[in-house]
Amino acid sequence: MLKNLAIERERVFLKNRLKFKQTILMYVYGYVYIEEVPGMAFIDPWRKLSCPSCGTQFYPGYCDIVSALPNGTVLKKAPTSSIQRMLARVWITTVKGQKYVKQMAGRQCPNPACNSILPPNIEQADNYLIALIGDGSAGKSHYIASCIQLLKQRETLELIGCSKIVGWGNTDTTYKNKYYNYVFGKLQQIPLTPRATSELNEPLIYELIFPKEAGRKRAKIVNLFFYDSSGEDLADQSRMVQYSSYVLKASAFIFLADPLTMPNIVKSLPDNLKPQVVRESSSADMLNRITETFRLGMGLSSGEAIDVPVAVTLSKSDLLKYVVRSEISSTQFLYEGTSTNRLNTDDYATIDSEVRNFILRFGDKVLIQSSKLFNTVSFFAVSATGWAAKDGHYPVIESLRCLDPLLWILWKLQVIDAD
Repeated sequence: MLKNLAIERERVFLKNRLKFKQTILMYVYGYVYIEEVPGMAFIDPWRKLSCPSCGTQFYPGYCDIVSALPNGTVLKKAPTSSIQRMLARVWITTVKGQKYVKQMAGRQCPNPACNSILPPNIEQADNYLIALIGDGSAGKSHYIASCIQLLKQRETLELIGCSKIVGWGNTDTTYKNKYYNYVFGKLQQIPLTPRATSELNEPLIYELIFPKEAGRKRAKIVNLFFYDSSGEDLADQSRMVQYSSYVLKASAFIFLADPLTMPNIVKSLPDNLKPQVVRESSSADMLNRITETFRLGMGLSSGEAIDVPVAVTLSKSDLLKYVVRSEISSTQFLYEGTSTNRLNTDDYATIDSEVRNFILRFGDKVLIQSSKLFNTVSFFAVSATGWAAKDGHYPVIESLRCLDPLLWILWKLQVIDAD
């Protein structure tokens, strides 16, 4: 009996080894052959990933798998021999199953100065870095608060065809404490984002799952990384590359321009809504500085257009009705779009035209010229709160068109489909 058991074990071992060799050989010679083996996954051997915190590039199979619990136990060491590392380029351990889930495990960034624990799906997902940039007073944090809150609503998930959205790691706690509790809990302004003291950037990370469709063998997995920095860290190029290095690797930009820095707009506002001091910082200068830094990081020449989507967005759009008083009823960006079950790109085209014309008449006209540095650009107007704060508080939160820039970007990145 023991002899028969030994023979059976040897047979199974040889069978699995043959399947593994077949998988490697079929991949090398350009064929698609994926054999489901529990606890293992077949990956693209040439695809490097970037750590969302420090930007270090790495092959996922070269990482330790560690526990995210306080003990930080290394559950599986990274391969060390040349043969092991070669195999780890194509065939890796998945961070699945009770052993890893109980430890909240993930791959660890190989940069010893970082050692962040990465999302467990990072090698399987399409990963996109969404950089929120712009004026220090534009309300980037308030925009994140409203944008994420709207993104998680059932109506939005149905609109974009997403089955679920999940915050990874500390994302839900960070979002609640840093953003949601202020805006939606206390109806208060969020304190200004302080200057960075660490070169590591901790983004909000959301996993979006799109169900399996015809022609696609598996569900589509997408990770969105949202970054928010102090305006001071973006205004100075040296601080930008040191403390906001994610700008150099962004998949898309949402650039928020503060209309209260544009004198012609401020002149049209009621006295109680005018800022005590008009800070005439140029939004175009900020965009140009970030654009040039990104261009240098990508190794592009000075005249070469940037092939990354950018949504140039006027914030605090609830104030703009005082500027176009006689045209309120015909100005589409002052109203929410009509609810449909598909993305309406015609609506975005109308908003783009309206906001461009508004800026040419009342705003920072150089923004229009600066935007030509990008191949894919559209203009938007949003209000994260719907009202100006009085003594640091809002009467109610009524956000306006906050999802427009993000959904347009997801469409341009081919994450979601349009009508």
